[in-house]
Amino acid sequence: MYNILGIDQNGRKEVLGFYLADSEGSGLVY
Repeated sequence: MYNILGIDQNGRKEVLGFYLADSEGSGLVY
């Protein structure tokens, strides 16, 4: 679950923002 860390291979924080948005949404979208 590297998405939680917000650090992807590109080193961007978009993953973290996506995780937060997904958390507010419904279920997990990978």
